[in-house]
Amino acid sequence: MLLAALNRPVEHLNKIPVIQLNCKKECAEHIRMDLDNFSSKTNKDVCVPMKNYHLVNWNWLKSASDKQMYSNDCKSVCLHPFCVGCFKTDGVRMEQALKRNAFTYWQVEISQEALSGTSTMIGIGKASKNLSSIGYLNLIGSDEISWGLSTRGLLWHNNKHAQYCEAIQDSESVRIGCLFDGFSGRLSFFVNDKYMGLAFDNINMDEPIYPMVTSTVSKSLFKLTHVFESFPSLQEICKSTINRNTDLFQFVQLPRHLVNLLGNY
Repeated sequence: MLLAALNRPVEHLNKIPVIQLNCKKECAEHIRMDLDNFSSKTNKDVCVPMKNYHLVNWNWLKSASDKQMYSNDCKSVCLHPFCVGCFKTDGVRMEQALKRNAFTYWQVEISQEALSGTSTMIGIGKASKNLSSIGYLNLIGSDEISWGLSTRGLLWHNNKHAQYCEAIQDSESVRIGCLFDGFSGRLSFFVNDKYMGLAFDNINMDEPIYPMVTSTVSKSLFKLTHVFESFPSLQEICKSTINRNTDLFQFVQLPRHLVNLLGNY
């Protein structure tokens, strides 16, 4: 039937009904309004899981493509702004890399709509990590150069997953905090300020690593609400070094208070 229609004279094409779609400009205006409203929401007070921290000014890395739309300060981003039902996974990373000699805590608010799809993720990865792919994928953690948490409560790395926490409900937007220890390569997550536990350790930092998010959901909104840094004391550096080399101390009779101190790290 389709071939028969294609073989008909060209003038018959004028009789085919045309469905008018909203133009991209009108869509952009509505998306811009939603993005501005989401970006202007008052940030809730955050419980920072670090000592002697300071606020740092980070933002999403802006792309020239139309796969994302950004707020004026580049702290909020909309993924899949013009795509409805497209079979794709897209993401964005921070412009700034994590520091190897610091603790970094950042918090991202994810819109309610972004929680309802196949996969919405937050995590970290190297600059070479591909953040766009055909298909609905758990993109962060699909290889050895990225580590991610999906809103289904699954940790992903090297295309393997493990249950980490309960799935995040899509009844309202959620705030996910990420704590990265640059000395020992440890990454932990917080959901609405609740600590979920250690997620990854011994993360290789031979190359710069960046925070990132991905989503399969049309018009997914992400807002970078806070970023804090803290530089550890000499005591914390020593604890980190010992914990990375526990096999060297297993036959040493350490004082009980020191064992307890290391165990709480």
